Amino acid sequence: MRRTLLTLHAVYSLLSPSPHPPSLRALSLNNNQISLGAKSTLSSLPEFLAATLSAPESSLRSLTISNNPHIDSSAFVELLSRLDLSTGPSQLAELRMSVTRLSPEVVEPLVKWLESPTGGSRLQVLALNSCGLGRIGVQHIQHAVVNGRIRNLLHLELMANEEITDGEHTDTIWSHVVDPLRSSAETSGEDFHDWDVRLKAALDRNRLAWLATRRAALALLGPARICFGGNAQEAIAHETNEATGWPVAASFPFLRLPVEVQVHVLRCLLFLLSSPSTDPVPSSSTPSSTVDAALTEPQFLRILGHSSSRRTLAIERQIALAQGLAPSLNGTSGVGTKQQTTADERDPASGWEAWYLRATGCDRFE
Repeated sequence: MRRTLLTLHAVYSLLSPSPHPPSLRALSLNNNQISLGAKSTLSSLPEFLAATLSAPESSLRSLTISNNPHIDSSAFVELLSRLDLSTGPSQLAELRMSVTRLSPEVVEPLVKWLESPTGGSRLQVLALNSCGLGRIGVQHIQHAVVNGRIRNLLHLELMANEEITDGEHTDTIWSHVVDPLRSSAETSGEDFHDWDVRLKAALDRNRLAWLATRRAALALLGPARICFGGNAQEAIAHETNEATGWPVAASFPFLRLPVEVQVHVLRCLLFLLSSPSTDPVPSSSTPSSTVDAALTEPQFLRILGHSSSRRTLAIERQIALAQGLAPSLNGTSGVGTKQQTTADERDPASGWEAWYLRATGCDRFE
């Protein structure tokens, strides 16, 4: 109990708001006998965790609470009901809660949370190994990913999920939960023999859509900055080139065009800049549309609003200078997804590009 108390107070200390800039990016609380239920010393921990992780000022991207068998289904469902990753938006992208005392009862709330735009639809990594979800529960989650109802998950772990029996017959304990899930699977007529292959293809599809969104947003930033951040001037009409005698070409008065035409020009530019992805993914998961389709209308308009603001440019420069770099309007860096391999390699999840993508809501596929 004393160990649990110290651990939970440490969570409060690490995640509570402070006057200092947030810097904690990953938190691991493995094997600490944590309980999120009402019997916990800090009974409001699910509410606190949800409020903190949902806050845009939180810098935490990865939370691991694995190997804590006291975390049960009711506590997990309560946490999901309060956790909204769309607020801000939240930076949380990875949740690992393997070897916890979950049951098939969490499957339906979990799927609905992962599908919900105001819930966990922005989550990219989920690990629930050895949690008692059951074979039918695992298939239900996989089915939602394969069918495209969950489009942002890039990595999913659901290994060794046998139902918890507590010494009783499993069918008797979880029949009220498992039977509807089994009935849904039988009604769909799905053949699960190649499910691992289909799930991998679906996760590759999600990754391709995520990369396309990032690339489109980064490709649009430079031209939008130039168009909306400059002061285009028209040349004097009677000026001529002394060498050729031809009139001096006037600079195009882009800012004097109606805003609808400006937006349309940028849409066409984005279309011209787009190119098919070269990622090694199955052809069946490659979308036929061009990269500009990865940006929704709200994302496109948020980028335009971001690009027209000198305040956001100042913030980008401050972040870049702090890293000893300069913002690149070409959008060629920070797009890769490889993990950091050397001490000198720049973390693609930090820096001005990550801030820009998150600020415009283009760090995830909508």
